[in-house]
Amino acid sequence: MNTKKMMNMNSKKMIKELTAAGAVAFMGDDGSVKMSAEEGDGLADYYGEFTGFDPWVDPRVEKIVTRNGGFVEWDNPGCLSIWEA
Repeated sequence: MNTKKMMNMNSKKMIKELTAAGAVAFMGDDGSVKMSAEEGDGLADYYGEFTGFDPWVDPRVEKIVTRNGGFVEWDNPGCLSIWEA
């Protein structure tokens, strides 16, 4: 992934908004924004134990990501990667 292209996505603002919503979010080494799904904040659940047994991302997170020009995909069960849409 071309890291320069990621500059169109408002990463700093997105991290600030995700953190305000209770997430642990930071800039990844690969140019994506990373968000933890392991912190017990209830904002993402890969296994879906509490949300119908399907991977789930809180609609507030989806809204923040979309508003800032990105989309969410699972990096692994404990981490979301947010890329430029």
